[in-house]
Amino acid sequence: MSFYSIIHTVIGIASFIFSFSTVSCVVSFLSFTDTNTSHRESDSSVLFSNFLLLSLFIAQHSLMKLFPISTLLNNPKLSHLDRTCYVTATNSCLIMMVNFWSSSSTTLWSWDTSSSTFSCWLFYITHCLAWYLIYCSTIMLDLPDLLGIRQIVDHCSNKTYKCDSSLTRLYSHMRHPSFSSLSIILLARPVMTLDRALLASIFCTYMYTAWRPDMADLSYQIKQWGKKKQVLENICK
Repeated sequence: MSFYSIIHTVIGIASFIFSFSTVSCVVSFLSFTDTNTSHRESDSSVLFSNFLLLSLFIAQHSLMKLFPISTLLNNPKLSHLDRTCYVTATNSCLIMMVNFWSSSSTTLWSWDTSSSTFSCWLFYITHCLAWYLIYCSTIMLDLPDLLGIRQIVDHCSNKTYKCDSSLTRLYSHMRHPSFSSLSIILLARPVMTLDRALLASIFCTYMYTAWRPDMADLSYQIKQWGKKKQVLENICK
């Protein structure tokens, strides 16, 4: 293996590990992190700092889709790294949001789950089911392509990368799977503070305005689900 291939292999592996770590942090932040309302900052400063974090993520997520890194650097030879750079930048923005997020002292609603086992399990099962649906929707896509790994492998093996036109069409209509499940995760909280309401409203609005999946995209996902199901059945035999 050449030094050039080794460098690209390291980039691909690092991108995959970073993505997995980011997803774990985001899942913990959205579903399993208790809201802390015992801070001394004013709500206005908290909301402003959180709004900047959300704006950074949205700007990165939208602009890098329109202007890939190879276009910005005017270097078509780097096109195989466009998706990897996009995913890495997205992960970085999400990690910043999770680490620098501030809680508001204003509570919009509060459902005491500590005194009710049923309520506690209700929210827990709801979130777990929503994440499971997101997982199922994700495996119906071409995950190596989504993370940018397939592009690197094809480039290093001197293969001509050609993305499925149906998948490209889906990417242009939908950033990532399951709008409904992610909306449930954002809104179905036992304690809804002002900062979490800001997060839910901006993310739901952004997803609603940016996503345009249609029946052709649904047909492609159903077709992919059939293929993945067949692969899993062959593995289990």
